[in-house]
Formats: sequence, C-alpha cells, structure tokens
Amino acid sequence: MNQRIYSKYWNEDARDSENAIKKIHVNANEANNLNGGEHIIVKFDDYNAAYGKAQGLLAGYCGSLAIDCNLFLICFKKWSRPLGMPKKYMEDCFETILKEICRRNKEIQKMQKMPHIGGSKSNSRR
Repeated sequence: MNQRIYSKYWNEDARDSENAIKKIHVNANEANNLNGGEHIIVKFDDYNAAYGKAQGLLAGYCGSLAIDCNLFLICFKKWSRPLGMPKKYMEDCFETILKEICRRNKEIQKMQKMPHIGGSKSNSRR
C-alpha cells in the first residue's frame, strides 16, 4: 500500500524502462526529473478519475505545470530532442529563468547591510 510521508512527498509505485515496479520517494516538483524510462503508476476508475495516493502527486504536478505557463507548451508533438522543441526556444526559456534569478539576487544583495567580503565564513564566525 502506498504511504504518504508528509504533505509534500509520496512513496509511490513506479515502473522503469524494463517494466520492473519499484517504490520511489518523490514530490510534485521532482516528478519532472525522474530517471529515463521511469513512470509513476496512477490508478483510474471506470469514469477515468484518478484515485489512490498517486492522484495527489498527479494533481500537484499538474498544478506546478499550470503555474509556469512559459515552460509548458502543448503545441509540440514531442518535447524531447531532436524532434521536439527547437533549441532556440529552449535557450530562450533558460535565459528568461536565468535573468529572473540574477535580478532577484541583485535585489537581495542591495538589502544586505554588510557586504559579503570575508570569504565563505558566516558573519557569526568572523
């Protein structure tokens, strides 16, 4: 029986590329980073509604895709290379994400009262 550890992580059945079933510890954000060929098993009833513990993971994963619509495109037949997204589009998405991270880091650095000049030591060890 699948056991939910706490609100963000699940122990779920997964099928690998050799069709062997194993347990994996995963959350909704990590579901995109499964090893090649791994698939989480979600059970559906006669009305095509998901049930069981894996339906919560599926709902969380779909929610994370819905939040960031810049990275979720439905116009490609296949997302993986070489037949999937154009390399230029993937680079543009990565650049957009990188710019946002750099902008946020600059804002955080401006808020620091004492600049970080002492190497890798924390302020309490100086």
